[in-house]
Amino acid sequence: MVLNLKRFYNKYHKKNKEYFKVISDNNFTYFYLTKLLSTKEVNNCQTFLDIGCGVGTLSLYLAEKGKTVLGIDVSSRAVRIANRAKKHLGLKNVAFKTVSLEEFAVFEKFDAVLLVEVLEHIKNDQLMLNKINNLLRRNGLLILTTPSKSSIMYKLGFYNNFDQRVGHLRRYTKSEVEQMLNKSGYKIVYLTEKESLLRSLLFTTGFGFLIKFIKGPFVRFLHFIDEALGKFLGYTDILVIAQKV
Repeated sequence: MVLNLKRFYNKYHKKNKEYFKVISDNNFTYFYLTKLLSTKEVNNCQTFLDIGCGVGTLSLYLAEKGKTVLGIDVSSRAVRIANRAKKHLGLKNVAFKTVSLEEFAVFEKFDAVLLVEVLEHIKNDQLMLNKINNLLRRNGLLILTTPSKSSIMYKLGFYNNFDQRVGHLRRYTKSEVEQMLNKSGYKIVYLTEKESLLRSLLFTTGFGFLIKFIKGPFVRFLHFIDEALGKFLGYTDILVIAQKV
């Protein structure tokens, strides 16, 4: 399974190019995540493990804010891009490694672990949550995002091909996520759903090229519309902050 994931994500990250700038708090793609990472609970954390860090976007975002971050990913191509960005930016408080969580071994524990759009790719998701719990300090936080089942478009089968293409094994309901986290020794600090039809179409169809043009006041305006749509059509993503107990 690990070898298959490595092969899949090295191929997946072929589309990613080098970059040398840290995202802003108002970045369209990471709009909800930057808000999640700016909450009081997360901001109090100093050491982070970013599992499935990809090209290091969130790791570098946190490092620029003074946090100490270790990003791990099975894709050697993604990690190479992340390390080049780190070098260019001159950030010393972040490191990247090509390794899976199964192979990952470290003696230190972390204040917080990021698991952003990863759990849905893992065959044994409950075991993954158990392992992460062991990597957290007492009262440490898990910041988790994962696809939701609640969108009407999902129920109509609109995302079936997309989920297969990007390697999603499943989606979740909020109650399923909460039950899994409780079983693995976490309590919920914050749990919500975000991302409705507008954002989802941009990220799952050929309209994605438009994202680079969404800047400034248009970011909040389009999110206002997306939130309104979500109340009627449901959401496609679950966002959670959970605390180790």
